[in-house]
Parts: sequence; C-alpha cells; structure tokens
Amino acid sequence: MVYGCEYVLRSCEILYMHYEDTKKYLRTVRDVAQLMSQIAIDATHAAKVYGDSILEKVDRIEQSLQEHSALYPQGLEPSTESHVQSDPSSSSTAQFMNWKDELCIRVSEGLCSGYWICQGPPEKPLRPKDSDVVLLWFHGGAYYLGGPLGEAVALLRTAECAASIFSVDYTLAPFATYPRQQEEAVAAYRHLLFNEGIEASRIVVGGESAGGHLALSFLLALTETTLPKPGGSLLLCPWSNLTNESPSFKRDRYKDALNKHLLDRDVNTFIPRDLSGHLPPLAIVNFTRPFTGRQAWKQVLPAHSWISISGHDIFLDDTHNLVHQARLDGALVDLEITDGEPHGWQFAANKASEMIYSNLPPNKEVPERVMPGSTNVAKVGEI
Repeated sequence: MVYGCEYVLRSCEILYMHYEDTKKYLRTVRDVAQLMSQIAIDATHAAKVYGDSILEKVDRIEQSLQEHSALYPQGLEPSTESHVQSDPSSSSTAQFMNWKDELCIRVSEGLCSGYWICQGPPEKPLRPKDSDVVLLWFHGGAYYLGGPLGEAVALLRTAECAASIFSVDYTLAPFATYPRQQEEAVAAYRHLLFNEGIEASRIVVGGESAGGHLALSFLLALTETTLPKPGGSLLLCPWSNLTNESPSFKRDRYKDALNKHLLDRDVNTFIPRDLSGHLPPLAIVNFTRPFTGRQAWKQVLPAHSWISISGHDIFLDDTHNLVHQARLDGALVDLEITDGEPHGWQFAANKASEMIYSNLPPNKEVPERVMPGSTNVAKVGEI
C-alpha cells in the first residue's frame, strides 16, 4: 500500500506538471485513473500477502520522519505551503531566488532539444566546456510521460556536486515512435561534441528507467557512426528488456510501484506490434540477450559503466542478465543494488527534502541527509 500510494501521488504530480498536454488527450487521463484503480486492488492484495513487511515499511517511514525532524535546526523547517513545480527556474526560494535565469538554459537546434542544468553555485556557474564531467541525461517515464525538467531539483543538486548536465527533451509517444528518440539522442550528443566543444572522454551518458533504455539505444546507434564513444555510462534502474517477462515482474509485483500491464501498453505505443501481436525483431527490444560483432557489449558500452538497481525493482532480474552479458563480452560494469527499495528510489528519496534544499540560504552547506538520491547519482563524477 505504501508503494501504491506513493505511485498515485507521483502520477498526480505528473498530471499536474503536464496538465496542458494531458487535458487535450482524455484517454491519457482515463488510463491514469484506471492505473490508480489497479494499484488500489494490488495494494489491497499486497496487504493480505505481505502484511508484515508492509507494517515494517510503515515503521521505517515513521522512524525516518522522526529522524527527518533533526534536519531542521536553526529555522530550516520546510514551508507548509508547497506545490508541484516542473521548472525550478520559476522558484522564488532562497537557494535559487536571484539566479533563476541561470538554472536551466534551453537549447533547441534541429533534432537536438534540451536544457543545460548549471554546475556549481548558481551565482558562479561553470561553463559546460570547462566541466570535468558532462552528463548527457535521458529522463524516465516509459517513453510516455515525464520531461527534461521533471526532476529538475534533483538534477540541480547532482550538478552542484558533480557535473554539468544536459537533460534531453526527446519526443514522447504517441507523438513519435522508435527510432525518433534514438535519433534525437544522437543529435544531442553531436551538439555536445561539435557545438559545445566537449571532448567525448568527458561525457557520461545516463538515464533512469526508460531513460536508461534510451541511453543503451543511443550507445547501440553510435556503433553505426564514426562518432567516438563517451567516457562512461550511468544507468539507474534501466528498462533493459521491453518484453517485460522476467521472473521479478511477478515476484516483486506487490513490492514495486511499476505495473506490467501499463508497461506493456507503453511499449505498444512506442514500438507498435505486428499483425500477429509480436514486437518487431529489433535489437533495442531486449538488451539482456547476447550480442555479437559490432553490437557486442564491449564494443557498445564506454570504458566504464555504473548501473544502479533496487532489490524490489521489477527490473532487477533483467538488470542482472544485462550485467552478466556485458561482463561476458569483456565490458567493465559496476552494479550497485540497494536492498529493500522499489523502482527509482533515488528520485523518490529526494522528495522529502527537496523543499529543504531549495529553501537553504545561498552558500549554506547542505545537510548530510538532504537529497540523498542526488548524492548517490553524483557518483557520475567518479566514472
């Protein structure tokens, strides 16, 4: 139930952020409503099957809230009048109040579209070409929801810690299907190389969930070009197998917020099935199977890759298979598994402290437990 409620809240947040788009497509709203109903059914069943573990989770949340109060000494309490914002550049909070025009810089050129998230303190942002690490970032959302600034506060914190970030605004389904998103990803990479003058060795390609899948699709597409590979890759809970049939989909059904039915629908929107109901035989459909030749993982992946997944993520088994195949091919891949958490724990873990972070005075040191997910993602600076 805890995960179901969290997913409902995140679904409502997405609807709020993209209201101007979703109100034009009543089917989308109905689909989300149906999803919420299904979550309620699943949560009720989960309470019967996993009652003890859910109670333990509730206890952990209550304990976390008690510990959370220790983060607010000396008048750092979060505002009680909070609301959802998709773009922090409109924020009037202390941390970013005087620098809103420098936080997220829009870029649009041909197929390349996205936002630069400034690195370092907003009053003295580091130019991307002067950054040691530049993260080419693809957001999650099953190719159906989300946006380049949907997790902007989290990206601002990661940028502050580790890297300049270019968050790609790729086209969502049903407005575009494969390979449009892959082409836009390659165009964004070309922009970094040739327009921004950033060396490939300083670029790390990364993404969460469907964004992780797009990052892998992008790397696969690079093998068909003469472009150099980026210096590294960072994949958070990557959606690496679009067939959605691994055992963890069933095993962790009541421990994760993701829903196989919804994911299958999104795949059908992104990559339409043939008349017999099968997905086309594209390499991007299943990254967990063996690849050969130029598509062997040692040829596809950068010199160093870091993958993060949660113990209750329904993508867990597919991630294990992906890492296994990549290592068999000789690719260097580090795998980090966070026990006891569902899909996308990094950004979910940030939610409780985003307002605290935004309300910090300029140049105020960020408390250790504020924005823990972004701190984890900041490992991009070590790749």
